[in-house]
Amino acid sequence: MRRPSRPTGASDDPHDPLNLRGRKRVIRTLAPIAIGALLLGCTLTDTQGPVGEQRRDREFYALDDLGRILDIIEISSVAVLTTTGANNWTVDSTFNLLNNRVGCIGGGGGGYRTPGGGGGAGAYAEKRNLAYARGASVAYNVGTGGAAEASGADTWIGNATYASADVGAKAGTAASAGVAGVGGATAASIGDTKYAGGNGGDTPGIGGGAGGGAAGPNGAGAKGGTGPGPSGGGGGGGSNGGSVGSSSSSSSGAAGGAGGTSGGAGGTGGDGITTPTGTSGTGTVGGAGTTFDGSKGPGGGGGASGGSYVGAIAGSTIANASAGGLYGGGGGGAGAQSTGAETTGLGAAGAQGCIFIEWFNRSLVFNPRPFQHIIVR
Repeated sequence: MRRPSRPTGASDDPHDPLNLRGRKRVIRTLAPIAIGALLLGCTLTDTQGPVGEQRRDREFYALDDLGRILDIIEISSVAVLTTTGANNWTVDSTFNLLNNRVGCIGGGGGGYRTPGGGGGAGAYAEKRNLAYARGASVAYNVGTGGAAEASGADTWIGNATYASADVGAKAGTAASAGVAGVGGATAASIGDTKYAGGNGGDTPGIGGGAGGGAAGPNGAGAKGGTGPGPSGGGGGGGSNGGSVGSSSSSSSGAAGGAGGTSGGAGGTGGDGITTPTGTSGTGTVGGAGTTFDGSKGPGGGGGASGGSYVGAIAGSTIANASAGGLYGGGGGGAGAQSTGAETTGLGAAGAQGCIFIEWFNRSLVFNPRPFQHIIVR
């Protein structure tokens, strides 16, 4: 029977399998193998830990024709598709079909007019290692954000229709009279990793309900806050695994929820009317995400506008709410009237979706350091 091979440097001592002989660390460099004009090698670092624990780390390298060490590094390339509607992506000439990930964010839903709830945000769906050939044309559709009181549109890639897509993320729905919008659902999304968009905040009081935050690669979107009273608007939900938007319990607008990893934060709610002839605050637009490439990512929910002061009269105005953040954030809803004499406000639009494509390739980079065959410490 053939005896199994042992790791380089191994010993027959069961208490010292890596043959450290009491030393804290031993670094061994294996003889490199010629591959074309390069020599490919490996450095083994054996480390003595607590009693009975030993660890082996491997570092691969290459040598050029001058004997210099070239480190093998992994390089990430990113494309973010933001043109809405039906389109085609020409697969990049460096695309690696063996190491990639493709993610989609659905469009955000719009908020409702006075007294308005917030719109639901887009879901996120992702698959890894899609076998797209370099130079091929791949069909995709980026979903639009819903206008005020309108739902967003779904986002997908890999086919002209959603049902046959490789990856697809559902859009958030719009708020309607007395009902907040619902975030894009995972059940109807297409992917191996899926997170739901945040629901919009409802309107249990005078302040408006805020938009939900979009989902992203790090988690679900968060729910928008509400405005239970006296008149401040709710804060938008955070995106990408972020936190729920705050609800206002005063005449001041509530804070938006924090975004997850580089995700957009929720917008701040607008202040309520505090004088008989005043105007409420609009709140702020949901924050734009930067998760994907430093400038694009899942967006936060839009802030709700404030409601009216008890005793407000004709001439007072409830402001329009604020829009959801790029990409996929739900729009905020407008605050409520307290007397019926006020000019009413409008809900805000949700943000469009996007498609995120990342692939990885290995490259050789010169690292000016001495080449050492065996080091013992």
